[in-house]
Amino acid sequence: MKGSLMDDLVIIDTETTGLNCKYHRVIEVAAVKVSGGKIVSEYNSLIKITGDVPYLITQITGITKEDLNNEGRDPEEVFTEVKEFIGKSTFVAHNVNFDYRFLNAEFGRYEIPELDNPKLCTVQVARRSNLPITNFRLTTIKEYLGIDIQSHRALNDVMVCYELMKLVEKS
Repeated sequence: MKGSLMDDLVIIDTETTGLNCKYHRVIEVAAVKVSGGKIVSEYNSLIKITGDVPYLITQITGITKEDLNNEGRDPEEVFTEVKEFIGKSTFVAHNVNFDYRFLNAEFGRYEIPELDNPKLCTVQVARRSNLPITNFRLTTIKEYLGIDIQSHRALNDVMVCYELMKLVEKS
């Protein structure tokens, strides 16, 4: 995996109110743009929603409805910025289709053109890398890499994916 693996990438993660993009909403999105193996820019935002944040989601992410009310931003504004931030870069995420589907669903709600970017899944990257781990969950990868940050917050999860990509690039 030498060469341009770490060039023109956007590594992205979303936190959502559930698993179904038809009914649930993105409440946090974070991304880093990678060029030449280095992070060149970063995006991170909580997003206001009209509904509640389910108790289970707050337990997993630590994000509350109060957080969204106080720190969240207008969804149309956020998703417009996210689409612009991604640009034509390769879209990289852990379980890439989940985030890709959710963002396209949100883009559709605000008449923002859907993504049609090339995709790269860090689950598949981890599987092919022969890491000595028992599963490919992001928390397991985080522990293997020795990263001590809270899981299930978008920017933290993005940074774990970035460190995984750097490790694989070196090998």
